[in-house]
Amino acid sequence: MGDVLQFTVAKKRKPYRRRARPQKVSRTMRFDQEKLALLEEVARRSGMTVSQYIRELTDLAVRDTWLFESTKKA
Repeated sequence: MGDVLQFTVAKKRKPYRRRARPQKVSRTMRFDQEKLALLEEVARRSGMTVSQYIRELTDLAVRDTWLFESTKKA
């Protein structure tokens, strides 16, 4: 009984659960001062900040696949 081996048992980690929404990613955008002032004004009139306005506009463009549709000139 004098020879006792001590060891630690590694805890099993729970499997990674996916989040309901994907993680946000940072991206830097650059604007001319004049265009940024106009963008701030449009966002303010919409009751949003510039970043919220850009997010909503991007979401709308991606969801409605604006960039993937060709425009036909009559």
